[in-house]
This record gives sequence, structure tokens and C-alpha cells, in this order.
Amino acid sequence: MANIVSQCGSFNCYLDGKILLGDIEEVNVPDLEILTINADALIGPLNVELKVRGDGREILEAVGKAAGKPITLKICAMLKNNARASWKMRGIPLNIPIPIMPTTTLRLNIRFYEHIIDGEEKYYIDILKNIRRIDGVD
Repeated sequence: MANIVSQCGSFNCYLDGKILLGDIEEVNVPDLEILTINADALIGPLNVELKVRGDGREILEAVGKAAGKPITLKICAMLKNNARASWKMRGIPLNIPIPIMPTTTLRLNIRFYEHIIDGEEKYYIDILKNIRRIDGVD
């Protein structure tokens, strides 16, 4: 997995449509670069990990409301090279976050993943609909 926070100059993180107010420490997304070389490559489980400094109330609220249902995580960012990027993920929680200071961690097993850079689709994967597009190509 790759931590995208280090690539971002600034960003907003939304969990089920509500902005996360905590200090985002890490957002680890699947490393899918192999798919740009071989679009048919097998990839492991699509998991995402979000780490937030603070009490994580927004995370606990989202997981509590989901109760085994998918949660949507969306990140809108300005990358350090001034490109605009967004990541949208939808998946089932793999853990029940424990609000221990200083960091709350949420892990999701992703069923849907979309990554866009400057308006161009980099990755679009929908496991349930059996769709995998790399650089806009199915």
C-alpha cells in the first residue's frame, strides 16, 4: 500500500459525505502501478487504511451507522506538483476502530476504487460489476 498523504500539498477527506475534522496522519491506498504495465495482472485484496490523529468520533460514527454495510471514503487533493487528484473508495470495514489517543485507524476492504488526476481517470475498479479500467481503458 502507498501513503498518499506525502504526495499531497493539501487535501480534504470525507467519510460517508462528511468531512473528517481530525488531523489525517495516513491514507494508505492499494499500489496498482503494476496494472499500468500489465492490465491483466492479478492483484491482492483492495484494502485501504485511514489513520487520524485525535479521538476519531467521525470514524466511529460512520462505522456504527454502517453496521456491516459499505462506507465511502473520498479524498480531494492538490498534489505537490499542482495537479488535482481525487480518490473515491467504497468498502466494508475490516475493524472496529478503538478511539485510543493519539491515533484512530480505520481499515476497509474496498469493492469500488476510483483515482482521478487532473480530470483523467487513472484507475477505476468495481469488483461487484467486474469492471477494471486503467488510464481509461477497459
